[in-house]
Amino acid sequence: MMRLSSRTIVTIAASLLLAGSAFAQTAATPTPTAPATKSAPAEKKAEKPRTAASLECSKQADAKGLHGKERKKFRSECIKSAKAGTPARLTVTRSTTEGDPIPVTYTSRADGSVKVVTDTRQDAFGDQKITTETCTGPTAADYGIDFATCTD
Repeated sequence: MMRLSSRTIVTIAASLLLAGSAFAQTAATPTPTAPATKSAPAEKKAEKPRTAASLECSKQADAKGLHGKERKKFRSECIKSAKAGTPARLTVTRSTTEGDPIPVTYTSRADGSVKVVTDTRQDAFGDQKITTETCTGPTAADYGIDFATCTD
């Protein structure tokens, strides 16, 4: 069984769920507005509600500090990926007791399983290899996250 911190659980769950929830959003019902009078200035066109994918892509662009054309290009590609069903991917780097970095990459799959790649090559006292597992049935635990089954 794999064990991760509680913060990692939240990050994994949010990343994996955002990919699927982007398509499950329903359009919000527009609220009726009072008719404009002749003396009132022209109202702006009503904005469409933003999708979960759009909001998530904006957050990622903010985190990267993107502005202008770079931001627009990044958001466009990000939203296209979400619509195309590109798998969600999360890389978490854990540290050993000695402080050696151990990157673990989680990639969601179309069948609901999660591909887990653990790279221990930088662990001076460990196996120093890359392992790949396909896991299903994630559950939260007090100490992190467990998978019901994992196969090589």
